[in-house]
Amino acid sequence: MSAPESSSQDVVAPENMTSRDYYADSYAHFGIHEEMLKDTVRTGAYHRAILNNSHLFVGKNVLDVGCGTGILSMFAAKAGAKHVVGKPGGLMFPDQASIHIAAIEDQDYKNEKINFWDNVYGFDYSCIKDIALREPLVDTVDVKTVVTSTYELKGINLLTAKKEDLTFTAPFTLKAARNDYIHAFLAWFDISFSAVHKPVKFSTGPHAKYTHWKQTVFYTIDTIAIKASSDLKNT
Repeated sequence: MSAPESSSQDVVAPENMTSRDYYADSYAHFGIHEEMLKDTVRTGAYHRAILNNSHLFVGKNVLDVGCGTGILSMFAAKAGAKHVVGKPGGLMFPDQASIHIAAIEDQDYKNEKINFWDNVYGFDYSCIKDIALREPLVDTVDVKTVVTSTYELKGINLLTAKKEDLTFTAPFTLKAARNDYIHAFLAWFDISFSAVHKPVKFSTGPHAKYTHWKQTVFYTIDTIAIKASSDLKNT
């Protein structure tokens, strides 16, 4: 039996792809689930938050959103949950998140990934460069490349947040840590399980231990020169 052909309506043109498309596609592959299970920061945080607060789970109904391999459901069941299903009200694990931004010097990698398209064996492929600049890069960033202070763009209460809360604009100010150049902005998120007696938290930033989420890099079209202690403002 041949596999069914994909409908043209299901194909999203690269220029129309959003972060949702990139995110959803990445979780369709086996490898990412293996990486998540081996991500001791992420999986260990859930394990501690659930098993160390088992009194919150005993006899309760639990909703595991986007369960994947079901490991978090297993933790909840081991903690004494009656059913791992959905039910209004209750607690959210994790319950708090925050999104952060900083700027980085990344000339070598930008040349390799972005400026490379200006000259490919003598041919101008700069039309692909435009697409590459619009597509965020998910990768691990060395904290030594961070050239500014960090800024919290948004704090999110995951228990009460609505879909419309997640589309937002936010002004920010970054202070230059040294004389250098900015080639990209860097974003990451921090997580907290605060609605428990034994709180657990972790960061996915470049200063913290590696997680499978890594960080997200947004390259700038132009290079920005900065001087130590000067402010970079986005309004």
